[in-house]
Amino acid sequence: MGDPKRVIGFRETLRMLKQDKVSNVILAKDTDDSMKVEIEELCKEKQVPVKIAKSRRRLGFSSGIERPASVIAVLKEPGQ
Repeated sequence: MGDPKRVIGFRETLRMLKQDKVSNVILAKDTDDSMKVEIEELCKEKQVPVKIAKSRRRLGFSSGIERPASVIAVLKEPGQ
């Protein structure tokens, strides 16, 4: 399985946001607009800060995967 402190990708990020398990989100600037809107609206509702990465490619590279990533959710520490 992946890094237990974060999830990578649109579906996983949405799932974790809906479960109130996210401390912040990093969203790539060149992510599809409809996906960006959905993530940003849910983050606003859940009061989760959103940071913007320059591109999907850079976000994927900086997260240690060898493919573009639209969004990464940093998970809350247990008990938060």
